[in-house]
Amino acid sequence: MKEYAYKLRISMGRLTKSVLNITGQQPSEIINNRIILKAKRMLHFSLEMNIKQIARELGFVDSSSFVKFFKRHVDISPSDFRELKNKECAEL
Repeated sequence: MKEYAYKLRISMGRLTKSVLNITGQQPSEIINNRIILKAKRMLHFSLEMNIKQIARELGFVDSSSFVKFFKRHVDISPSDFRELKNKECAEL
């Protein structure tokens, strides 16, 4: 959030209030949803990348932080998500 506010040359409070008024969501929710969407796409389509590489690509310091974040938002681990998506595709 700080980085976005800085780039826009506005305060974090102003950014939060503006985003909330326009979207009805907290900026952190929007950012987390984008990270989850990108993570899901990478897990599904970038099979050559392991979980650690995906975590690094998404800006996580380590893979365990990424796994905890993903599980909190998706209710399954990244590796289980990848396995599930691969099974679905194989069945088509």
